[in-house]
Amino acid sequence: MIRMKEIIVIILFVVSVALAAKSGSCPDSSGMIGICLEGCSSDDDCAGSQKCCSNGCGHTCQNPTTVTSSTSIKPGHCPRTSGFGTCVEMCSSDSECSGVQKCCSNGCGHTCQTPTSGIIGQLGCTYNGVTYHNGDGFKSSDGCNRCSCSNGMVLCTEMACLSGPLLVS
Repeated sequence: MIRMKEIIVIILFVVSVALAAKSGSCPDSSGMIGICLEGCSSDDDCAGSQKCCSNGCGHTCQNPTTVTSSTSIKPGHCPRTSGFGTCVEMCSSDSECSGVQKCCSNGCGHTCQTPTSGIIGQLGCTYNGVTYHNGDGFKSSDGCNRCSCSNGMVLCTEMACLSGPLLVS
């Protein structure tokens, strides 16, 4: 069982990582397998403008990349991280994410995520790999229920579906 001291230490670590973030983005490490060494745990551990970035397995201090075009930053805000995420770099900028999704920290690496705020009324939804606009309606994957996109969330009916042909005697 986790003791209160351990919980406080974990919370302080997560807060320190969030507060220590430096500007710029980590270089794209998708598809890379680096040395499994934890050379840093936050940007604060790195000299100058370097950031603590995934190298594909561990974390090392690296020079940040800069966003050169304002069109690659999508509107909205990334969800807050809670604890540690998967240490994998699936994206390095918003332009690599489909639809309205943004490239966000998951607590260790970066993944494409739906923004939590900032563009209410404009948020789209992704369902089974297809992006829908706010207000769109569509069939669910079971073929008999209906879904709709509402402010970034997919809402579906949950009616029982018949699985085979109806036999009438």
